Amino acid sequence: MDMSQFGWTTPHVLPSITLPRLQELTLDGAITALGDILGVFTLPSLRKLSLSISRFDGDGEHGPVVGPALIALLKRSYHDQCGLVALGLTSMLASDNSNEAISLETLHCILSLASTIKELHICSEGYTDTARLMEILRYDRVSPEKQILPLLTTFSVESLINLDQDFLDFVHSRWWPNNSSPRMVGVAKLEKLIVSYCDLTEEIEEQLDACYEGGLEVEVEVESSEQSSILEFKIGAVTLRNRVLMSALTRNRALPTNVPNELMVEYYRQRAESAGLIVSEGILICQQGTEWPHAPGIWNQQQINGWKKITDAIHEAGSQCFAQIWHLGRANHPDAPEQIASGQPVYAPSAIPARGGKFRFLPGVPGYVTPTEIDNPMRLVALYKQAAMNAKEAGFDGIEVHGAGGYLIHQFLDSGSNIRTDSWGGSFENRSRFGLEVLRVVIDVWGADRVGIKLDPTGGYNDMGMPLEETLETYNYFITQVDQLGLAYIAIQRYSEFDDPIIEGKRRAVQHDVVAAYGHLIKKSTFLSNGNFTPEEAAQYVSEGKISGVFWGRLWVSHPDLAKRIRYGKPVDTPVDMQTVYGSMDGMPLNDERVGYTDYPFAEYLDEA
Repeated sequence: MDMSQFGWTTPHVLPSITLPRLQELTLDGAITALGDILGVFTLPSLRKLSLSISRFDGDGEHGPVVGPALIALLKRSYHDQCGLVALGLTSMLASDNSNEAISLETLHCILSLASTIKELHICSEGYTDTARLMEILRYDRVSPEKQILPLLTTFSVESLINLDQDFLDFVHSRWWPNNSSPRMVGVAKLEKLIVSYCDLTEEIEEQLDACYEGGLEVEVEVESSEQSSILEFKIGAVTLRNRVLMSALTRNRALPTNVPNELMVEYYRQRAESAGLIVSEGILICQQGTEWPHAPGIWNQQQINGWKKITDAIHEAGSQCFAQIWHLGRANHPDAPEQIASGQPVYAPSAIPARGGKFRFLPGVPGYVTPTEIDNPMRLVALYKQAAMNAKEAGFDGIEVHGAGGYLIHQFLDSGSNIRTDSWGGSFENRSRFGLEVLRVVIDVWGADRVGIKLDPTGGYNDMGMPLEETLETYNYFITQVDQLGLAYIAIQRYSEFDDPIIEGKRRAVQHDVVAAYGHLIKKSTFLSNGNFTPEEAAQYVSEGKISGVFWGRLWVSHPDLAKRIRYGKPVDTPVDMQTVYGSMDGMPLNDERVGYTDYPFAEYLDEA
């Protein structure tokens, strides 16, 4: 059919369709016109369209609507290619007689489908990638995070580089003419993304080209609303393939003597297939008597060698890994075998016991006891430096200093566990000193752009928490000082009831919005967060610029392919078996430790069918 009879001089220009033109279209003509229009759609878009059509059976319960009424409704409700495609779809579902009745329910399905077709990627020979973006913007005033940013992942490297100021000017002038518009946030994100793509290494160019060439297979499913949490980004010197990050997770599987094993290699390899960054479970910087007798360490060569196998597996799977270095302070027990073997007392900032604790492997299942005040905290700082050096030998990409959870650094920060009267306690400046000294020695080993820290201002766990005013005062100072170091990231954990014990009849934590309270202080480091984010909430926080990425913990336990699930919009509802999270306390055979560790299911994906 010659489209010029309806006023089209080129198949790439779709002017408004008038009612006379619609009425002139015969059934055969509508089908032909539909074919011509679908000819400018990409193959992935046609696949989506096919899947969508297959969901409609054409039967309904609301009575018939004849052809002329349908045409009038189309004219009143839709325009441009949307109306014509809707008419064409109706023709495909109708019989040879264009006036034959179809159900109202079917009509509603067609109109709904037609409205979504406007959002599909329009492309043909002669269309540039920039034109595709402009086409989308002409038809829909939608959030760039929902359409433009996912679309950019299908672009060739050359097209990404060619997205110049002309396109951005078009965006600003057409849809966001003033800075008061809330969508300016989306445009700013788009500009930032384009700039980041223009600074390409040869390796990234090859990866992007490979992704572009393979777009046919992946584009059908890469349409989840959480797409903004998937885009590649950098933390310090480390480039991550997405923003779905795996938090440190104690799993207690380093049997029999705190040395990483082959089962742990498999566990990390599974998750490295999709994670942007993996932070190891807490790694003991010295022999300590923790509640988890099979927590891994990094103080000897056998442990370093074990971790090297894990980091190699993570890198082979395409991910990056930071080692979380960990001293538990007063959360150790002097009667634990590892503490006895160390020949050292349980050190802490002050001789104040924490309430709680449950050492299940010790007779009587005791709780925490009064620790020994460390005389010279620099002795403990030195242990962190050695652990950082060992982690580098083990092949990690960086270090996360554990400053949360009620452990040693957290204990120095909190006035309830630190009542020293020397230069390591008292004022919030003095209480911050230990954490800052640890960061400085770790930076000496790694450089600031490969060091992160995890903080938990709300406290609760392991009997931590100060009055709100003192909490804000302490953490405002400490985070400001940490940020001046220019770390790869500062991760601040949100309040979680799961980590907030009830002590003496009430919750222990000091609840407040940590993102709002401290996010504005972070200017030289990347701001990350964790704490019961849903994928949808994480995408919103990232798109609004509140944070740059999200760590998940328990979701990674039961979803070894979590990042891929989020990318493709798959469910993340597999429950965690809390009975097997920490394995055995009495040293079951290694094969039995796979239960609740490496046996959680992966989702099924179309590109694997």
